Amino acid sequence: MSRRNFDDWFNTFRESINGFNYYTDFAKVYENAEKLKYELSILNLLVGSGDIET
Repeated sequence: MSRRNFDDWFNTFRESINGFNYYTDFAKVYENAEKLKYELSILNLLVGSGDIET
């Protein structure tokens, strides 16, 4: 079985408006994430804890 060369395969794609920026406003995502930075840090700490409810 031959292995697919993903770089060659990806280079065959045509240009399109359907990139990630077409579907997602990354500036808004980063702005909203910045507003919630403290809360997101707490959630990240809780994910690794053994008893998330306390």
